[in-house]
Amino acid sequence: ILLALVLSACAAKPTVSSNWKDKESGLAPYTRVLIVGVSQNKDRRLSFEESLAEDLSNDSVAAWASTRFLASDQPLDEATILRVASEQGADAIGVTRVTSIDITPVEHGGRSTVLAEQQQTGFDHTYRRRQGPLCQYDEEEDVESTYMTTEYTTELHTDVYDAREGQLIYEMNSAVAKQETLNEVIRVLSDAIAKRLRRDNVIQR
Repeated sequence: ILLALVLSACAAKPTVSSNWKDKESGLAPYTRVLIVGVSQNKDRRLSFEESLAEDLSNDSVAAWASTRFLASDQPLDEATILRVASEQGADAIGVTRVTSIDITPVEHGGRSTVLAEQQQTGFDHTYRRRQGPLCQYDEEEDVESTYMTTEYTTELHTDVYDAREGQLIYEMNSAVAKQETLNEVIRVLSDAIAKRLRRDNVIQR
Protein backbone atom coordinates (compact mmCIF):
# COMPACT_ATOMS: atom_id res chain seq x y z
CA ILE A 1 0.00 0.00 0.00
CA LEU A 2 2.80 2.40 0.93
CA LEU A 3 4.57 1.63 -2.34
CA ALA A 4 1.41 2.37 -4.31
CA LEU A 5 1.02 5.68 -2.49
CA VAL A 6 4.61 6.67 -3.17
CA LEU A 7 4.39 5.82 -6.85
CA SER A 8 1.07 7.62 -7.27
CA ALA A 9 2.48 10.68 -5.53
CA CYS A 10 5.37 10.74 -8.03
CA ALA A 11 3.10 10.39 -11.07
CA ALA A 12 2.57 13.60 -12.99
CA LYS A 13 -0.82 15.08 -13.76
CA PRO A 14 -1.93 15.00 -17.41
CA THR A 15 -1.70 18.09 -19.61
CA VAL A 16 -4.28 18.88 -22.28
CA SER A 17 -4.56 21.47 -25.05
CA SER A 18 -7.40 21.76 -27.55
CA ASN A 19 -8.99 23.95 -30.20
CA TRP A 20 -11.92 24.01 -32.57
CA LYS A 21 -11.18 23.54 -36.27
CA ASP A 22 -14.69 24.25 -37.57
CA LYS A 23 -17.12 24.86 -34.74
CA GLU A 24 -19.89 26.27 -36.91
CA SER A 25 -20.17 23.29 -39.27
CA GLY A 26 -20.68 20.63 -36.60
CA LEU A 27 -23.69 19.69 -34.50
CA ALA A 28 -21.95 19.88 -31.14
CA PRO A 29 -22.57 18.99 -28.43
CA TYR A 30 -22.76 15.40 -29.66
CA THR A 31 -24.58 12.60 -27.88
CA ARG A 32 -23.69 9.47 -29.91
CA VAL A 33 -19.95 8.93 -30.33
CA LEU A 34 -17.90 6.23 -32.04
CA ILE A 35 -14.46 5.90 -30.41
CA VAL A 36 -11.52 4.89 -32.61
CA GLY A 37 -8.04 4.18 -31.27
CA VAL A 38 -5.27 3.88 -33.86
CA SER A 39 -2.89 1.11 -32.77
CA GLN A 40 -1.41 -2.06 -34.23
CA ASN A 41 -2.00 -3.78 -30.89
CA LYS A 42 -5.68 -4.72 -30.91
CA ASP A 43 -5.84 -5.39 -27.16
CA ARG A 44 -4.38 -1.97 -26.28
CA ARG A 45 -6.63 -0.33 -28.83
CA LEU A 46 -9.71 -2.00 -27.37
CA SER A 47 -8.65 -1.12 -23.81
CA PHE A 48 -8.32 2.55 -24.70
CA GLU A 49 -11.54 2.69 -26.70
CA GLU A 50 -13.58 1.05 -23.97
CA SER A 51 -12.02 3.20 -21.25
CA LEU A 52 -12.86 6.41 -23.13
CA ALA A 53 -16.33 5.14 -24.07
CA GLU A 54 -17.02 4.38 -20.42
CA ASP A 55 -15.79 7.83 -19.35
CA LEU A 56 -18.03 9.53 -21.92
CA SER A 57 -21.19 7.46 -21.47
CA ASN A 58 -23.94 8.71 -19.18
CA ASP A 59 -27.70 9.22 -19.27
CA SER A 60 -27.29 11.73 -22.13
CA VAL A 61 -24.42 10.21 -24.13
CA ALA A 62 -23.89 6.84 -25.82
CA ALA A 63 -20.33 5.94 -26.82
CA TRP A 64 -18.99 2.78 -28.48
CA ALA A 65 -15.59 1.18 -29.00
CA SER A 66 -15.15 0.71 -32.75
CA THR A 67 -13.10 -2.47 -32.28
CA ARG A 68 -16.26 -4.25 -31.11
CA PHE A 69 -17.76 -3.88 -34.60
CA LEU A 70 -14.74 -4.75 -36.74
CA ALA A 71 -13.33 -8.11 -37.74
CA SER A 72 -9.63 -8.60 -37.11
CA ASP A 73 -8.85 -8.52 -40.85
CA GLN A 74 -10.83 -5.34 -41.60
CA PRO A 75 -8.77 -2.26 -42.51
CA LEU A 76 -9.04 0.75 -40.23
CA ASP A 77 -9.69 3.27 -42.99
CA GLU A 78 -12.09 6.18 -43.50
CA ALA A 79 -14.69 4.18 -45.42
CA THR A 80 -14.83 1.47 -42.74
CA ILE A 81 -15.06 3.95 -39.88
CA LEU A 82 -17.83 5.94 -41.59
CA ARG A 83 -19.75 2.73 -42.26
CA VAL A 84 -19.58 1.61 -38.62
CA ALA A 85 -20.56 5.11 -37.45
CA SER A 86 -23.58 5.05 -39.75
CA GLU A 87 -24.62 1.57 -38.59
CA GLN A 88 -24.50 2.68 -34.94
CA GLY A 89 -26.24 5.99 -35.61
CA ALA A 90 -23.22 7.96 -34.32
CA ASP A 91 -23.24 11.71 -34.82
CA ALA A 92 -19.53 12.10 -34.00
CA ILE A 93 -16.33 10.11 -34.42
CA GLY A 94 -13.37 10.50 -32.07
CA VAL A 95 -10.05 9.25 -33.45
CA THR A 96 -7.03 9.05 -31.12
CA ARG A 97 -3.48 8.07 -32.03
CA VAL A 98 -0.19 7.94 -30.13
CA THR A 99 2.20 10.70 -31.21
CA SER A 100 4.97 9.95 -28.71
CA ILE A 101 5.79 7.31 -26.12
CA ASP A 102 8.93 7.04 -24.03
CA ILE A 103 9.65 4.08 -21.72
CA THR A 104 12.25 4.70 -19.01
CA PRO A 105 13.61 2.10 -16.55
CA VAL A 106 13.66 3.39 -12.97
CA GLU A 107 15.56 1.91 -10.04
CA HIS A 108 13.97 2.19 -6.60
CA GLY A 109 15.41 1.50 -3.15
CA GLY A 110 19.08 1.06 -2.34
CA ARG A 111 19.03 3.54 0.53
CA SER A 112 21.24 2.70 3.51
CA THR A 113 21.06 3.24 7.26
CA VAL A 114 24.16 3.17 9.46
CA LEU A 115 23.64 1.32 12.74
CA ALA A 116 26.07 1.80 15.68
CA GLU A 117 26.82 -1.50 17.38
CA GLN A 118 26.64 -1.73 21.15
CA GLN A 119 27.06 -4.25 23.96
CA GLN A 120 24.75 -4.33 26.94
CA THR A 121 26.03 -5.13 30.44
CA GLY A 122 23.38 -5.00 33.12
CA PHE A 123 21.76 -1.59 32.96
CA ASP A 124 24.71 0.02 31.17
CA HIS A 125 25.44 0.28 27.45
CA THR A 126 29.05 -0.02 26.37
CA TYR A 127 29.86 1.12 22.85
CA ARG A 128 32.71 -0.74 21.23
CA ARG A 129 35.29 1.55 19.73
CA ARG A 130 37.27 0.59 16.67
CA GLN A 131 40.69 1.79 15.69
CA GLY A 132 40.59 5.35 14.38
CA PRO A 133 39.60 8.83 15.48
CA LEU A 134 38.26 9.49 18.97
CA CYS A 135 34.57 8.62 19.48
CA GLN A 136 34.36 6.46 16.37
CA TYR A 137 32.23 3.38 17.02
CA ASP A 138 31.80 0.09 15.24
CA GLU A 139 29.12 0.56 12.59
CA GLU A 140 26.95 -1.74 10.53
CA GLU A 141 25.29 -0.60 7.30
CA ASP A 142 21.72 -1.71 6.61
CA VAL A 143 21.18 -1.49 2.82
CA GLU A 144 17.63 -1.54 1.43
CA SER A 145 17.08 -3.92 -1.48
CA THR A 146 16.57 -2.43 -4.94
CA TYR A 147 13.98 -3.16 -7.61
CA MET A 148 13.24 -1.89 -11.11
CA THR A 149 10.07 -0.44 -12.58
CA THR A 150 9.26 1.41 -15.79
CA GLU A 151 7.86 4.88 -16.34
CA TYR A 152 5.78 5.74 -19.39
CA THR A 153 5.65 9.25 -20.83
CA THR A 154 2.94 9.33 -23.48
CA GLU A 155 1.42 11.91 -25.83
CA LEU A 156 -1.85 11.42 -27.71
CA HIS A 157 -3.61 13.38 -30.44
CA THR A 158 -7.39 13.24 -30.73
CA ASP A 159 -9.48 14.42 -33.69
CA VAL A 160 -13.26 14.71 -33.52
CA TYR A 161 -15.19 14.45 -36.79
CA ASP A 162 -18.81 15.21 -37.55
CA ALA A 163 -20.15 11.84 -38.67
CA ARG A 164 -22.42 13.21 -41.40
CA GLU A 165 -19.58 13.89 -43.84
CA GLY A 166 -16.49 12.98 -41.87
CA GLN A 167 -15.49 16.62 -41.45
CA LEU A 168 -12.84 17.49 -38.83
CA ILE A 169 -14.26 19.96 -36.33
CA TYR A 170 -12.07 19.71 -33.21
CA GLU A 171 -8.63 18.51 -32.11
CA MET A 172 -6.86 17.87 -28.82
CA ASN A 173 -3.38 16.99 -27.58
CA SER A 174 -3.00 15.18 -24.26
CA ALA A 175 0.06 13.93 -22.41
CA VAL A 176 1.07 12.33 -19.14
CA ALA A 177 4.42 11.37 -17.60
CA LYS A 178 5.71 9.01 -14.91
CA GLN A 179 3.01 6.35 -15.20
CA GLU A 180 4.10 2.88 -14.11
CA THR A 181 1.97 0.86 -16.56
CA LEU A 182 0.23 1.29 -19.90
CA ASN A 183 -3.07 0.55 -18.15
CA GLU A 184 -2.47 3.62 -15.97
CA VAL A 185 -1.63 5.67 -19.07
CA ILE A 186 -4.92 4.60 -20.65
CA ARG A 187 -6.94 5.27 -17.50
CA VAL A 188 -5.45 8.70 -16.84
CA LEU A 189 -5.53 9.99 -20.42
CA SER A 190 -9.01 8.66 -21.29
CA ASP A 191 -10.34 10.44 -18.22
CA ALA A 192 -8.52 13.67 -19.18
CA ILE A 193 -9.81 13.50 -22.76
CA ALA A 194 -13.40 12.90 -21.66
CA LYS A 195 -13.30 15.83 -19.22
CA ARG A 196 -11.93 18.21 -21.86
CA LEU A 197 -14.51 17.12 -24.45
CA ARG A 198 -17.27 17.91 -21.98
CA ARG A 199 -15.68 21.15 -20.82
CA ASP A 200 -15.41 22.40 -24.40
CA ASN A 201 -19.00 21.32 -25.06
CA VAL A 202 -17.96 18.92 -27.82
CA ILE A 203 -19.79 16.12 -26.04
CA GLN A 204 -23.02 16.60 -24.14
CA ARG A 205 -22.39 17.07 -20.42
